[in-house]
Amino acid sequence: MRHLLAGLAALSLLVILVGGLSAFLLRYTVDRKDEVIAQYSEDLILLEGFVSTHERAARKARSFLLTGSERFLRDRPQTQEKQTRQLEVLESRARTEEERQLLASVEETEAALRQKLDELIERRKQGLDTAEVGRHLELEVQPDRDELDATLATLKRTKEHQLEEAQRTAAKTASRSFTLLAVAVGGSIVLSGALAFMLLRSWKRLLEAAAFQQRVISIVGHDVRSPLAAILASTSHALRRPGLEGWTVNMLTRVLRSARRIEVLTKLLMDFSQTRLTQGLNLAHEPADLHQVCEQIAHEVGALWVDRELVLEKQGDGQGDFDTQRMRQALANLMDNALRHGTPGTRVKVVSRGTNPSVLEVHIHNEGPPIDPKLLPHIFEPFRHGKPAQEVVRESLGMGLYIVSEVVKAHGGRVDVESSRERGTTFTLRLPRVPVSPEQAPRA
Repeated sequence: MRHLLAGLAALSLLVILVGGLSAFLLRYTVDRKDEVIAQYSEDLILLEGFVSTHERAARKARSFLLTGSERFLRDRPQTQEKQTRQLEVLESRARTEEERQLLASVEETEAALRQKLDELIERRKQGLDTAEVGRHLELEVQPDRDELDATLATLKRTKEHQLEEAQRTAAKTASRSFTLLAVAVGGSIVLSGALAFMLLRSWKRLLEAAAFQQRVISIVGHDVRSPLAAILASTSHALRRPGLEGWTVNMLTRVLRSARRIEVLTKLLMDFSQTRLTQGLNLAHEPADLHQVCEQIAHEVGALWVDRELVLEKQGDGQGDFDTQRMRQALANLMDNALRHGTPGTRVKVVSRGTNPSVLEVHIHNEGPPIDPKLLPHIFEPFRHGKPAQEVVRESLGMGLYIVSEVVKAHGGRVDVESSRERGTTFTLRLPRVPVSPEQAPRA
C-alpha cells in the first residue's frame, strides 16, 4: 500500500508538473508571439520610414531638376542626414547575415544614387536644360532607383518571412503545449477547470489577434481608395494634355502603371479580408455574355502587353447568369498571369466555350516553363506563388489565384490547372450558366 500511495503521489505530482508546464508554455507562446510580432512590426515601420524619406528626397531632387527652383533643395542636407540615421538604426537591428548584406547593398546603392543626383543638380545649376536633365534621369539615375527599390523590396520580404517563421514556431510550440495540457486535464479533475480556463483565454486571444489583423487589412484597403483614385484621375488627365515631352509622358506613364498596380493589390487585400471574415464573396448576379466579357478583358489586358499576342476564340453560346465584375476580375488575373509567365515571343490563347447547355468554360493557355509540381496542389492557396523573376516578386502578394478560386467557388464552379514542359500551362475555369451555391457545385 505504501508503494501504491507513493506511486499515486508521484503520478499526481507528475500530472501537476505536466499541467503546470503545459500551461506555462502555452501562456509563454502567446506572449512571445505578441512580442515577436511587435518587434518585427517595428522593424517594418522603420524600413517604411526609410523608404518614405528616400522617396521624398528623390522627389524633391527631381522637382528641382525639372523646374530649376532651388526651394526644393533647402532641406536636402537634413534629409540626407535623416536617411543616414535611419539606415544606421536598421543596421543595428539586423538579425541575420542576409539582412546585413541587403542593408550594405542599400547603403552602397543609396550613396551612388545620391552622388549622381548631386552631380546632376550641380550641372542643372550651371545651366543644363530640362530635356537633357530628363535624359540623364532616365539613363543614369533611374537604373539605380530600380535597383534600390528591388533591394528594399527583398529586405522587406526577408523581414516578413522571419515574422512568418517566428509565428510558425510559436504555433508548433502552442500545439505541443495543448497536447500536454489535454493529458494533464484528463489525469487530474482538480486541475482541469483552471487549465481549461487558461486554454480558452489563450485561444480567444489568438482568434482576436487574427480577426484584428483582418480588420486592419480591410480598413487600410478602404482608406487607400480615395488618394489612389485621385492619383489615377490626375495622372490620366495630365497624360491627355497636348504637347507633352517624351520624358514627361514616360514619367506619367510609370506613375499611372504603379498606381494601377497598387489598385490591383488593394482590391486583392480587400477581397482576401472579405473571404476570411465573411466566409465568401458577395455576388451580384445578372444576365451576361461570357464571350463579351472575355473579349473586353482580352482587349484591356492585351493593351498593356503590346509586345505579346493574345488571341481569343469563342465557341457556342456564352449567355449565363453571373457577377460580371467578379468574372472580369478573375479573367483579368488569369490572362495577365499567362502573359507575365509565358515565354516571350509566344502567344497566349483564350478559348471561351459555351457548347455545354449547363456549363460555361474558359481555357487560358500559355507556352513557357511549367509550374513546379510541388506547388500545383497549393497554387490556389493565399500567399502562394512560384519563384518568378525579381520584378515579378516585387509586384506579387501571392493572392491573385486565391481570389480567382474564391470567385469561381462563389459561383458554384471550379478552376483547374494543368502544366507541363511539353504542353505548356492551361487554366480552365468552369461555372454553371444558372447560379448554384458552392455546396451544390459538382466536385472535380
